[in-house]
Amino acid sequence: MVEKGEEEKLLASSSANKTTKILDKYFPDPGSSGGTLKTDSSFDTRFKSFMTVVIILNGMTLGAMSQWPECSLGPIDVYLVLDTIFVLAYVAEVLVKCNKSGVQRYFWDQQLKRWNITDFTLTVIGLIDITGRGFLPGSAVEHILEPMSVLRLTRLVRIMHLLTEVPALTITIGGVMGSMGPLVWIVIALLFTTYVFAIFFHLMVRNCKEFPGDCSKAFDDLSTAMLTLIDVVVLIQWIDTIPDSQPYLLLPFYIFVLISAFGIINVIIGVMVDATADTRRKLEWSSKRKCLKALGEMWEEEIHSRGLSREALALLSEEERKVKQTERRSAVRGIIANIIDSQTVNFPPGTEPEEVRLLLDKNGDGRVSHEDFTLGFGRILLADPLQLSIMSFINQGMIRRHVKEIHERWDELVNEVNDNGRKYDELGRVLGELNQQLEQLQQAVQEIKAKKK
Repeated sequence: MVEKGEEEKLLASSSANKTTKILDKYFPDPGSSGGTLKTDSSFDTRFKSFMTVVIILNGMTLGAMSQWPECSLGPIDVYLVLDTIFVLAYVAEVLVKCNKSGVQRYFWDQQLKRWNITDFTLTVIGLIDITGRGFLPGSAVEHILEPMSVLRLTRLVRIMHLLTEVPALTITIGGVMGSMGPLVWIVIALLFTTYVFAIFFHLMVRNCKEFPGDCSKAFDDLSTAMLTLIDVVVLIQWIDTIPDSQPYLLLPFYIFVLISAFGIINVIIGVMVDATADTRRKLEWSSKRKCLKALGEMWEEEIHSRGLSREALALLSEEERKVKQTERRSAVRGIIANIIDSQTVNFPPGTEPEEVRLLLDKNGDGRVSHEDFTLGFGRILLADPLQLSIMSFINQGMIRRHVKEIHERWDELVNEVNDNGRKYDELGRVLGELNQQLEQLQQAVQEIKAKKK
């Protein structure tokens, strides 16, 4: 038997962050830092709110500095004081994050921490700015640090980071940023199309040098032709660029308009819509993952904290284990019932806890482990239609294999029954012969007794 104190220590070490480990194993979040997803503490929440206020006030101050460059109260430079407060707040933010995650993980944790690097860079620039403005002479500030005043505007990037905390704005910003790569190629395709048609119209449209009468100056040279067609793309110019004496050029002109102004522009809109939808899907996936993490922590609270994990049961005697196993099954049904009642997972109406338990029972042995629980609900919440289809095909394959094994076993049983039947028939024949011989022996005994009398 293991002492109770050692048992609790073992359980604590085995169950700590177990949900996070399972999530990182089966459902890694590409947007998180390698499984360091943690619930914000009360201090973290308050500090984040404080930094939000600082970022907003800093943005407002930058706007005031652009409108009113000078603001002082006697010998005190108000903007310098405010910038000092803001920079000190940013330094405190960097120090708090470094203390929480470590210096190395602040910059790199299985992937580059871009926002942290950006915050650190802006903080260093701010420190250089306020140090120079506070201690260097006016001439040095004017010639050395004055160009750096433009870099103060980079602090507005923090507002962009702040906006990503709002889901609706995150979807919009993610859609715009996610479409940048495809948009570059679309612009290249648009420029190539414009270039081809610019050559065509430059060669075909009558210019005013050769045809002083009915002519067009819109296509005098290649660069002018491209600028004209770009204006056509944004609908600034229209068919007035084509001379009236060349109506046959209207057909290629309309073809260019269809390809560029309507075709490529619609493609751009489609790319941005797809990028926005992809951002929405990622946000929904992240939200569902957090929900899954909460469900796993509910399991830890109800099972591990009460000493009902499989590791804990293995340390008990046989009698205690039977009692705890009954308590564990009841606790599992209670957890599933709470999930169904809370509608955290949108189960069909009338779903019973026992049906969900059978669904989560991966091995079919009647027992649901923490990993079975988290993995099962993870597949329900996070699997996309393709993954669900694949799981359906996998289940069909497993069912076919089991059915085949059952048929093979059935055939073996039928053969064994037939063999046993033949053996029984042979045994019956032998027993019949023995009965005949026994009857003959009884008759012989009776004859011998009769002769003695």
